[in-house]
Amino acid sequence: MDSIRERVRQAMEWLKDNRLFNSNRAIAEKMGYNPSVVSQVITGKSNVSERFVKSLCSIYPLLSFEWIWSCLLYTSDAADERS
Repeated sequence: MDSIRERVRQAMEWLKDNRLFNSNRAIAEKMGYNPSVVSQVITGKSNVSERFVKSLCSIYPLLSFEWIWSCLLYTSDAADERS
């Protein structure tokens, strides 16, 4: 099972792979974090907080807080089933 930290890494890699940001530093600055704090989070030296994940998700609307924080992925089919 993926950890929150791994999903944060995946989200950040996705942002870079899709050329929305060119570096972790650029992502950190957009999030309002010092790049060293982001580095500590993704390397495991600091814990991943809910606030950190919300900040990450706020920089690009397609990032899902639910997926990163609790590995929930909502699809249109899942939404229909809950109705």
